Amino acid sequence: MGNLETDTILKGKYQIKSVLGKNALGITYKGADTMSGSSIVVRELFPEGLCSRMQDGTVAAKEESFHRKKEQYIRQMQLLSRHSGLDGIVDVHDVFEERGTAYCVMEYVAGVSLEKYLSNNNKQFPLKRMKELLLPIVQSLSVLHKEGLIHQNISPDNLIFTNQGILKLIGFGCMEGQISSAGTGYVPVELYRRQQECKPAADIYSLCASIYRCITGVVPQDAYARLNDDQLRKPSQLGVSIDAGDEAVLMMGLNIYEEKRFQTITAFQNAFYRSQISHSGAQQQPSLSASQQSIPSAPQQQAPSVPQQSVPPVSQQQAPSVPQQPVPPVPQQPVPPVGTIIQTGGNGAGSQKPPKQKKKGGNGGMIAIAAIGGILIIGLGISAFFLAKDLLPGIGKSAKVMVDTEHDEEENSTEGESESAKTSIDSEYEEMLAAGDFTGALDKILALDTTELNAREKDALSDILSRAVAGQYTEFENRISESQTAGAYEDAFAAVDEELALYDRLAANSMAAQYVNRQQVEDKRTSIKQSHMNYLTGKGLDDVVGQDDEGELEKLIASLQEYVSDGTMSQEEFEKSRNSAYARFVLGKIGRMGNSNAAPAEIITYIDEKLSDTGNNSSVLEYWDYYRAVMGYGAGNPATVHPSSASGFLLPDSNSMNLTTNDISHLSDDEMRLAIYEIFARHGKIFQDQAVNNYFQAFSWYQPSSNYDESALNAYEKYNLNLLIEYQIAKGYR
Repeated sequence: MGNLETDTILKGKYQIKSVLGKNALGITYKGADTMSGSSIVVRELFPEGLCSRMQDGTVAAKEESFHRKKEQYIRQMQLLSRHSGLDGIVDVHDVFEERGTAYCVMEYVAGVSLEKYLSNNNKQFPLKRMKELLLPIVQSLSVLHKEGLIHQNISPDNLIFTNQGILKLIGFGCMEGQISSAGTGYVPVELYRRQQECKPAADIYSLCASIYRCITGVVPQDAYARLNDDQLRKPSQLGVSIDAGDEAVLMMGLNIYEEKRFQTITAFQNAFYRSQISHSGAQQQPSLSASQQSIPSAPQQQAPSVPQQSVPPVSQQQAPSVPQQPVPPVPQQPVPPVGTIIQTGGNGAGSQKPPKQKKKGGNGGMIAIAAIGGILIIGLGISAFFLAKDLLPGIGKSAKVMVDTEHDEEENSTEGESESAKTSIDSEYEEMLAAGDFTGALDKILALDTTELNAREKDALSDILSRAVAGQYTEFENRISESQTAGAYEDAFAAVDEELALYDRLAANSMAAQYVNRQQVEDKRTSIKQSHMNYLTGKGLDDVVGQDDEGELEKLIASLQEYVSDGTMSQEEFEKSRNSAYARFVLGKIGRMGNSNAAPAEIITYIDEKLSDTGNNSSVLEYWDYYRAVMGYGAGNPATVHPSSASGFLLPDSNSMNLTTNDISHLSDDEMRLAIYEIFARHGKIFQDQAVNNYFQAFSWYQPSSNYDESALNAYEKYNLNLLIEYQIAKGYR
């Protein structure tokens, strides 16, 4: 793979500096924005086998599929660009086409990959720490998933520890069929199947696999290998201290079968961070203790496939805790009664002067006392006169004070009763919520006559309602997940109907109506349908094939047909799924017939009956030719067949126009067989017959691929394939 030369300028301002990494999708460069002088990362779309580098640095397409991938890549990166600024997600600055391919300019994240940090330092992380680091990424992935952007390549290699001590997710832009060899332990099995649509559950698998690696120190077993021999052990079996609930969530996310995992990142978040959900249902940001804030020092960002410098972690020093000094209570000074004289001199506030010493001898003191006594008698008389004069008004004032006091006491009593009512409501429903009886709490509230409640009681009930609805919905989601895990999709759909019936009751209540979100439940129904379709073509089909029950296969196909009727599945998707289901069933049946030593003629008869149901599947056709050869018919040496065109094709136009009988009538039996295989070979089919592989390998256009996709045939190829088979049958070749 040729790289862009150093100092190449893109779009007139982005300068290439060095290569950071390469993978099956393209090349990652470190660069600089010549306008701002800032460092950047430039991703160049350069998928292996689909294009080549010309002398002038431009990219020339070798396969038509390159243009489809380029359009898909541009759409994805433009969508990511529109969501720049999401926490924990690399920012995209620019997306453009140039030199025959597409480029994406992203922020340069200074740091070290999580994988490199763990490997260099032989480290493992506590699960609590991983939760804290990944929460912003999980929340941001929820936003991107709702926009239809699936990462498809989450791994510790693409999680960068930044110099700011946070994780950032890089490596966006992967597409179906592009599996990174460096991250097979993090790839769900569905990404190996190019014909299968990528769903959020794929990212959930990769995220859980990354968490597994970080907390156990072990890379998970490859998902494809797990299909035949699942040896993935639980973290607790590897000596990791982990809560049973957390382990169950992690292993559900690592389920081999897509339909048995969480179907949305939000559902995973609710389960994984369940202990951090507040009473109101809001997600709480975790607080980090000093011992958990050890972040590796990482001077430079490295691409996943490029060796990085070992970066020693900062020593984990416990931050000293600062003891809180108790605040001494302020002593309450006694309030002196009215008329008390407070002395401020002498020994301090409130202190009294020592009495003067009485002089010996003399009676001056007695005379003074007598004089004062006379004055007091006169004063008392005058006071009595004025007191009698104002007696009646004084009584009125006293009465007013008594009335005001009673009014205040009445108000205080009312407030006390309301507070008591609130406390009673709190205690009554808090017990139900604590016991997980959310539906019971809702039923009890719905039975109340809310018109008789005062404002404080309504406030208390509103809080209870919001928490009960949130808790009940979580129970509903858990019930759905359990049903899906067990393959009990009828139970899952019944749960949706029950949830909607409850929401109808809530909507009729003036207080509860504000918490009703019917669309959320309808979205869940849609999600279950998608999961059910995947189940039918995955685990459900596995069971049918294993049972060798064609009646169950017909039921499975009928279930898929229902999804076409309600618009959930397109006719094209249905036909693809139907053909794939029949192909797997028929191939399983052929294998069992061969193992039981069934007569070749019997096997050929079975293939004759079922071939069209499989959409003329290439592997079924190969068995047809094999058993015909066993019986002594056809299947000559491919090396004796010579293509009719200089390009190496027997039928050069079989992928671009509908052929006629006249176009193929000149072909011999052996040529007809290879003309059929030629249609599959255009898409990289690797054949069971090595002689056939050798025949096609002589031509430069043949690019064998382990990612061959049977559904990749276009309409012309499907038409001509059917024409060739019908002609073979008519001529007696089959």
